[in-house]
Amino acid sequence: MLRKIVSKITLMLMLVVILSLAFNNELANAEQLTSQETRSEAITVFSDDFESYSVGSFPSPTWKLWHSGAGSSYQVITTSTYVSPTKSLQLMAGASLAAIAVKPLDPTYNRSSIIGYELNVKITKVGGADANSVLLGFIRKASPSYYHLWGVVAFWDYNGTIRTHAKDGATFNLQTYLPNTWYKIKVLLDRITNTYHIWINDALKGTFEEGDDTYDAEGFALWSCWQAPAKCFFDDAKLFALPKQLLTLFINPSSVQRGARVTFSGTLFPQMITTIYLFYLVKGTTAWVLAATLTTNSAGQYSWTVTVPFTAPLTTVYFMTYWPGNATYSPVLSNYGFPTPLTITT
Repeated sequence: MLRKIVSKITLMLMLVVILSLAFNNELANAEQLTSQETRSEAITVFSDDFESYSVGSFPSPTWKLWHSGAGSSYQVITTSTYVSPTKSLQLMAGASLAAIAVKPLDPTYNRSSIIGYELNVKITKVGGADANSVLLGFIRKASPSYYHLWGVVAFWDYNGTIRTHAKDGATFNLQTYLPNTWYKIKVLLDRITNTYHIWINDALKGTFEEGDDTYDAEGFALWSCWQAPAKCFFDDAKLFALPKQLLTLFINPSSVQRGARVTFSGTLFPQMITTIYLFYLVKGTTAWVLAATLTTNSAGQYSWTVTVPFTAPLTTVYFMTYWPGNATYSPVLSNYGFPTPLTITT
């Protein structure tokens, strides 16, 4: 019995050490998370800096021009501006026709449970039309004139706002943008939980609900909108996929007073009965602390409700789940859940 107790204590200490080594440097400032990719062994399945194409040409056959906007002479590789020397892709919509460049998704990559994209965007004009200048996202052509988009980031021309269009048409403003300025956009689309995360210039902007049928996406779209036409530039595009191992975490409510109840819940994929661990990190500190040892059910689900102590710090606390794996699923970084914030108020 003593050996079993010592073994469990040793396991806890090992988990804390693993968390500290793997995450303290990355998450000392958890609000500045640059990517889940580095912690989840993402596979880059496509990258394009547009350097291999001739100036004045469209980057085919890698990219497909679904709509030619202001004309094919505007949808071209250019050296007039760029992030990585010395070329970028220019798109420009016409008065009544969008310019849409699409990178078809590889069938193997498209089966991944979590997919993402990253690229740099610059628009030459801001202000005027009550419409989007640029749309980014995973796309499916439902008909010749109707498209479905997932993981959308939109540049709204009217007052220069970067925003997203989430489930059921819900729109969320992320930040403002300026003309002739490059912005780095990164999105992770979780097709198991139907949620997506957005970063702008390596700053996490939020997590949003997505609609169903995310596996129907057939390509990644760069879209210059006809309602607010302007020259748009794109550089350093990348697509990536994450492994199918996943441990989700949801906190309800996400803002809570001392003495109130809060519930932590989620699902482990692959779904099984097993032990997982819940850790927390207080904003401004660097050490992850074990909060609870939990057991999932046969569907991989877990739930834990607890009262926030009156001694809890009045700040943001980040929570993260961990699954040690088993003989089939090794304890790789993909077994870490995505850090999720809880704001504690008076």
